[in-house]
Amino acid sequence: MTGEHDPAGPRPDLERRLAEAREADALPAGVELDAMLGEVERSLREADGSWLFRVRSLATGARRAIALGAAATVVALGASVGLRADLASAPVGYLAVGVVAGAALLAVCLTLALRPLCAPPLPRGLRGALAAVSLAATAALALLTPAGAVAGREGLVEHATPCAAYGLLLGLPVYAVLRVLDRGGAGAALVASCAAGLTGHLVLTLHCPRTDPAHLMAGHFAVVLLFVAVVGGLPALWDRRAR
Repeated sequence: MTGEHDPAGPRPDLERRLAEAREADALPAGVELDAMLGEVERSLREADGSWLFRVRSLATGARRAIALGAAATVVALGASVGLRADLASAPVGYLAVGVVAGAALLAVCLTLALRPLCAPPLPRGLRGALAAVSLAATAALALLTPAGAVAGREGLVEHATPCAAYGLLLGLPVYAVLRVLDRGGAGAALVASCAAGLTGHLVLTLHCPRTDPAHLMAGHFAVVLLFVAVVGGLPALWDRRAR
């Protein structure tokens, strides 16, 4: 023996193993492929005919315009129910900061919640920052009230619950519209929940005349907190743990 391997020695065994691998990874028969292709074509035809597919197929600019229009409609309808009774005497600076900052932050969330498929998903840090800023801004507006704010005589639950329920009710349509328009981007639910909470909070800022911190925290800030933590945060946490 020379210690060298015969180049012809292992070939039959190698060819046999390659043949077994090819058989194991063999493609389905032609009939099965035709059935699979037919199933895909039927699914595509059904998707093309659904209103949800057509709406989500709109250009990103059109979807964002629909979302902005929906939020503006909700705010307008909420304000039409009745503007705050102290509108003429309310501190102009405080009210202007609350409305302008809330509207600007709402517009940012609405825009970032709907992104083109070619764009990468929003980074997790940016999604968290949007949630944190939404909570911090509305909490600051509740705590930094004008001097001389007087609390009502009712109990906290009694006077805060109607505002909280009203804000949550007004935020739900915006959240629903954003979820319908969403094409499945990662973390979109959290951003949509921020937009929904800010919508309800903005309406309450225009509608409710109370300025005492206890009411603003329990009745106004709570709307944003519940949307962000429960509607947006829990599903995101569940998806993260599932991975």
